[in-house]
Amino acid sequence: MRGTLWRANLGQAPCWRPERDRVPGGHSPDAMLAVYPALASQLSQYCLQREVRSSLQLLPVWPPGGLVPRLNPGDAQAEPESSVSELIGYGAGLTPDGDDYLLGYLASLWPWQHLDAISAHLKLLRPAIKSQLHRTTSISRHYLGLALQGHYSQPIDHLSTVLIRGRPPLDVKRSAIDVMQFGSSSGADCLAGFLHGIRTLGKVAQEETN
Repeated sequence: MRGTLWRANLGQAPCWRPERDRVPGGHSPDAMLAVYPALASQLSQYCLQREVRSSLQLLPVWPPGGLVPRLNPGDAQAEPESSVSELIGYGAGLTPDGDDYLLGYLASLWPWQHLDAISAHLKLLRPAIKSQLHRTTSISRHYLGLALQGHYSQPIDHLSTVLIRGRPPLDVKRSAIDVMQFGSSSGADCLAGFLHGIRTLGKVAQEETN
């Protein structure tokens, strides 16, 4: 890599690539649903300890104190558009809270598109997000644009892999911390969106068993 007055040798730099063998196929999301309480508790503790401030209500059990994201499978087309409109560009920072939340939500659901209800949900959600990217910052547009193609950062991708494979609780905890640690509130917002995605998977699984 070279600039006008500098250059850097990247020959020895590690190159990360997303794991390709974690697609759940016909597996159920039971492992992800089982770990939800622990992840939600970890998010709560992290936000209290680090005094994380978000413009969103990050968990349903928290007292009202911010925008409550509305993202549900089975909604008509107008509902995802309205929900995305509330979130895109909402909050402060280079990547606003609402954008980080959407990013985590997409990452949580992306591997489960073999489930008809999730596939249908994302087919409505993706164009709703794409059409409103102009309303947020350039950095968020970049990250969300990649997310709409299934590309996520290493910490988010690794958390998905750990959960899908049913790794031990300590691995789950470390992976969640890696996600929450980026930015002042971006990581917490992202994990909250990821947890919302797990709740969505739970609704789909419950409807399929009824």
